[in-house]
Amino acid sequence: MSCSQLILCINFLYSTLYKYGSDELCLSSLWSFAWTGTLLISVNVSVMVHMTGVFHVVALSIIRYMSLRDLRQTTSSIQWFTMKKCIKTLIIIYISVLVICGPIYFHSHIAEANEPDEACLEKYPYFANRTVHYLEFSSNEQLQQLNFWLFGFVCKLVPCSILSVMTILLIRELKQLQVASSRFQNVERDKQYSRTTNMIIVIMVVFIVVEFPQGVLTVAQSIAQIPYQDTLGDLFESLTLLTSCIIFGLFFAMNSRLRDDFMQTMLKIYRKCGIMSTVSFVKSHFVHKSVSTPESRSLMHNGINRIYGDTDV
Repeated sequence: MSCSQLILCINFLYSTLYKYGSDELCLSSLWSFAWTGTLLISVNVSVMVHMTGVFHVVALSIIRYMSLRDLRQTTSSIQWFTMKKCIKTLIIIYISVLVICGPIYFHSHIAEANEPDEACLEKYPYFANRTVHYLEFSSNEQLQQLNFWLFGFVCKLVPCSILSVMTILLIRELKQLQVASSRFQNVERDKQYSRTTNMIIVIMVVFIVVEFPQGVLTVAQSIAQIPYQDTLGDLFESLTLLTSCIIFGLFFAMNSRLRDDFMQTMLKIYRKCGIMSTVSFVKSHFVHKSVSTPESRSLMHNGINRIYGDTDV
């Protein structure tokens, strides 16, 4: 899930830089077929990764609900959701995304023009009669209608409806767990489950707030012309990017193993880049120059090594 959000942010950054370089800076190298093909891949990857993230949240809500229900019914600390089940769930999600988003892959294609747009021609008149490749939507109206309904209804409204129901069920399970926790001996375990579940509920609510209006707008576009739809589309893309950053941070904060690994990695980097040079300076300057006797230098060495650890300097 976190990887999906991170890939979505990176992909959004790439497409934004590409459009800026192609449309604003008029970089002619970006008008080639190969570079335009990368933009087409970026568009399809963006849809796939975004839908993968949505389905991950739906699966996470269902798994969490089943975990809370299992926790409330037993005092055992054995996890029912094993790594084998996790792998199966991920495979189902990825296959579902590939199948459901299939028609969207044909929504855009690479077209060819004899010259760039007027803005680039005004800046660089010598680009006249230059072959330009760009992305163009399919002219098949049936395919467009199918993609609008598929993207808006199946990939937006249906997951949001499921998340709304699961949010209510999770809140109910949390209340029942709090009532039943007094009968459990492992109260600290139940508190940890409640904290994690509350964070998952926050993620679900954020998804509903951002995704549901997009689904309504997409379905409405298939029925009638929406004013300022380009502006609304840019706004929702920005909200989606912001949501991805927030959810990535929430998932990172929710996983204690990720936090510990991150802190250990940063500590190693900090010690190698900063602390080791400080220890080297202290040992060489203060120990060897300020301390006169061998006994004092030995005591200083031992004190520094206890604080910073043994380092080769």
